[in-house]
Amino acid sequence: MKTPLRVSGIYVKSVVPDSPAALSQRLRVGDRILAVNGVSLVGMDYHSGRELIRTSSDSLRLLVAKTESRSFITRC
Repeated sequence: MKTPLRVSGIYVKSVVPDSPAALSQRLRVGDRILAVNGVSLVGMDYHSGRELIRTSSDSLRLLVAKTESRSFITRC
C-alpha cells in the first residue's frame, strides 16, 4: 500500500472493534507496521507481510510507526 507520502509498507487499514488491538487503544488506522515478533517488514512485499501476521502465534508483538505524531515508533 502507498500513502499520500508515497512510502511503501504495510499499514493498518482497520482495527476490529473489541479486539485486543482496539482495547489497547495503541494501534490506529494508518499506522505503519515495521516488524512482527522481531521480524522486519521493511522491504517485504504486502502478501508476505500479511502472511507473517496471519501465521503468528497467539502472542503478537508489533513495532509500529505512528502516523499522527512526532514520536514515530511505538511497541504494541
